[in-house]
Amino acid sequence: MDEVSKPNNSLIDASAANLTAIVRAWLAERGEPIMQPWEDAELASRQLGDVLDRAGALDFAELTMDHMLRWVQRLGLWPAGMPPTDDLAALGLTPDKLDEQQSEEARRRAEAARARRTLDIAANPSTWSWDSVSSS
Repeated sequence: MDEVSKPNNSLIDASAANLTAIVRAWLAERGEPIMQPWEDAELASRQLGDVLDRAGALDFAELTMDHMLRWVQRLGLWPAGMPPTDDLAALGLTPDKLDEQQSEEARRRAEAARARRTLDIAANPSTWSWDSVSSS
C-alpha cells in the first residue's frame, strides 16, 4: 500500500496550490463564494488528503490528476457545475486570472497573519512582533 499511497499523497501536496487558485478563479468568474477547502492551499491539501484517504482512494492504485479530480468531485469537494479538470482553457480561465487569485490568496494570508499579531487595547489596534517586544 505504501508504494501507491506515497505518490498519491505527493500528487495532492504538489497540486493543492494550483488547484486552489484554479477553483478560486473559476468561482470568482461566476460571482460565487469560495467554499472550503478552497479558501486556502494548505487547508485544501490537508482536507483533500484526509477525504481521499478515508474513501480508500489513495491505497490501491497510483492516481493521475484526472482520477484524483473525479474522486474529489464524487466526494463532494469539487464545486458543483465545475468540470473536474485543471485545464485552464477548458474552464474558460487564463493564466492572468490564476495570478489574480494567487495574489488574492497571498493578500488574504498576510492580512490573517497581521490580524493574529494585532492586539485591540481600548479600541486602539496595535500590531506587535517578538522583535518589538525584545528590543524594549
